[in-house]
Amino acid sequence: MPLNAGLHKIAELVTATLGLHIRSQDRATFAAVVDDRQRALKLSLEQYYGLLQSQLLWWQGGQESEWDGLAMRLTVSESYFFRDRQQITLLQQRILPSLIAQKRTQAGLDKPSLRLWSAGCATGEEAYSLAILVAELLPDRANWEVQIIGTDINPACIERAQQGVYGQWSFRQVEPERQRRYFDPVPPQWMVRPSVRQGVQFGVANLLSDRPLATGVELANVDLIVCRNVFIYFQPTAIAQVLKRFYGALVPGGYLLTGHTELHGQNLRAFHSLDFPESSIYQRPHPANPTPSLGHSGRDRPAPRDTRLAIGPTLAAPPPRPAGNSPRRPALAPVPAPVAPPSVPPWLQTAQTLLAQGEYAQVITQLGEPPEPPGAQRGEQRAHSFERLMLLAHAYANQGAYAAARSQCQAALQLRPAATEPLSLLAHIAEDMGDRETAKRHWQQVIYLEPERVWAYLNLADLYAEEDNLGRAETLRRSAYRLLAQLPPEAYVDPEQQITVADLRTQLL
Repeated sequence: MPLNAGLHKIAELVTATLGLHIRSQDRATFAAVVDDRQRALKLSLEQYYGLLQSQLLWWQGGQESEWDGLAMRLTVSESYFFRDRQQITLLQQRILPSLIAQKRTQAGLDKPSLRLWSAGCATGEEAYSLAILVAELLPDRANWEVQIIGTDINPACIERAQQGVYGQWSFRQVEPERQRRYFDPVPPQWMVRPSVRQGVQFGVANLLSDRPLATGVELANVDLIVCRNVFIYFQPTAIAQVLKRFYGALVPGGYLLTGHTELHGQNLRAFHSLDFPESSIYQRPHPANPTPSLGHSGRDRPAPRDTRLAIGPTLAAPPPRPAGNSPRRPALAPVPAPVAPPSVPPWLQTAQTLLAQGEYAQVITQLGEPPEPPGAQRGEQRAHSFERLMLLAHAYANQGAYAAARSQCQAALQLRPAATEPLSLLAHIAEDMGDRETAKRHWQQVIYLEPERVWAYLNLADLYAEEDNLGRAETLRRSAYRLLAQLPPEAYVDPEQQITVADLRTQLL
């Protein structure tokens, strides 16, 4: 849908301020968000634009403003601990040990220090994951000054990060013993232990602004910046601006780790590009040592990108693949699809927004338990029963309530036996529960119903590869590549429209 002149002006202001590019597929969501804020504030479109303009300096100064509410609704931040096993392995085995060794040498008789920044930390899982890695690598942690800073533009996410309480879904890639060691049960959730919280700070920050956090902490003299899947929807000029800031924030010899291929096409000449089997990483050169201190220099060649489908349109990332993994952090909240035309009723819009914001319990409360809650919404809910069931399924899955999620998926299949969305969710649930045979069966059903579904071939190929059935995995990947060859390079192939045909063809070559 095209944006009218008023919305276009606001979209341009949002892009200039937040760096977000409002793509054509994002316009309906963007228009709905702006309309919701207008109505809440009882302002015309022009008045709302004026309000945003008037609060720019105020907001950049760290005071609460309408920009907080807008950023909260335009960004979705769902994450989990130790996301992207390949990059975690690189940090654990190469990057952090190298930094620690350098710091020990440089410190001499002084207390060594380590300063890490999780930029775009979502609800805090990444920052706490870094804290756990550091704790495991530093048996003499008490003799160090360690500071880990987590920042995000979404104030609701920062609030949840500071609370440090997480549902089981956030631990889907954490070994039970590790979970028990670093988290205390507060049924049905888990709380980060004080030993992990030590030295970890969170704050709201816009990556396009160099202002310190409200706590006064300056984002400078950093040894490692982890900024993964934040740039996916950024304008190229905004990415360049943030990269310049990151370069200035890093100490000489410090490292920048981003999501796979996120910096493709960017000018990275100021950095040393280091290529490893797990991922590429970028190092700020040391004036006295212009050659990389770790690994070997690459040519800004992007590492393979993850091709696995997220568990649903509103979840941020799938479980890691055995190799070449790339989680994601969407910047603009997608409207869960499919949504029946011609209009989406208000109760369904509200549920979609809540799900996108990670308010899973509220989604379940609002939509109610089957068959249907009483009231004026009954007729509308009957007309949108499939969408309602899938919203419930995704909400339950995000809470780790797999039995309830499966129940909603099965009910949705009763309504639409040929629908592939519930089958895909059932496949991911089966994978997370370790039931590979059921997961394979569901992906095979998806392929049978939609032979052109590239993602199903790739997910099924991963399952066979994990069983060392490399021949079957290669056959499936070749099938996916043949499908990609029939599509234009710029076409999106994933439901959330993040990965292009060109991205996937690069991976599969």
